[in-house]
Amino acid sequence: MTLQMWLVPQPLRPRSNRSGSAVILLIWTIVFSPWAVFPQTTSSSERESRVSIVHDLLQVAYPQLFGKNRFMTVTISQPLDGSWSQLYEIRFEITPLPPDVAHNPPPHDPHTGKPVSPPSNAAVMDGLVWFDDKGHIDKMWADGLHTTHSRENADLEGLIESHPKWTDVKAYDELKKAGALYGPADKNQFVQSVHLERFEKFFGQLRIISVEFNGLTDEHVGAFAVMSWSVDAEAHLPDGTVCTYAFSFEPFGGQLTQIERVDRPPRPGSKAQ
Repeated sequence: MTLQMWLVPQPLRPRSNRSGSAVILLIWTIVFSPWAVFPQTTSSSERESRVSIVHDLLQVAYPQLFGKNRFMTVTISQPLDGSWSQLYEIRFEITPLPPDVAHNPPPHDPHTGKPVSPPSNAAVMDGLVWFDDKGHIDKMWADGLHTTHSRENADLEGLIESHPKWTDVKAYDELKKAGALYGPADKNQFVQSVHLERFEKFFGQLRIISVEFNGLTDEHVGAFAVMSWSVDAEAHLPDGTVCTYAFSFEPFGGQLTQIERVDRPPRPGSKAQ
């Protein structure tokens, strides 16, 4: 593992519950090698613990990204004059090479002495994780060109939205033609592929409440093609908190794209199963 850190002053972005006149971006770079695993219970620092949670969540959700010596840059944004005893917003970016490779002098051809193009260091995935005051994950999203099939989803949604007169049946037919594994008719296969128990390390016991496919909105105007699966689950967090999380998955490979806490009371007498 290599660890790099920069402190970079940035203008303050408005926040509703915290104040300050500036923020600091705290950036770590971590090698994604097979041994670079950060158990959540081993860090004595609140800051390092939450960074470890982000790392571990990605390892559970996207194991295919690991074992390839990739790098993860972690950016923390907080008010400079506020309390730093807790962290709330952690942005991550996964790249094939260290993030500072673009700042190095360009390589030169040993025979001609001419500069050659540096290797591509385009992000493999980026995203954001929010924590609440108790350190629970409040929301998370991730986007990866190949991992979460962002291009396929965008192309399909654009195609459907360019044909507002299409029916749901026609849109779902185009979804399957585009190569999606999990259309609305594939609910059983999708449910079997989710394995929501893998996230219990972060959310405690999870009980699925509902599984729904989000297709087209009633009004075929604007961005009306959603095309994703939503899994609502009741979570029994380690501190006894009971709440509901909504997990979103894309249809092409069934990959996680978002987690969001939904604050509604649990049903009376509900129990984790």
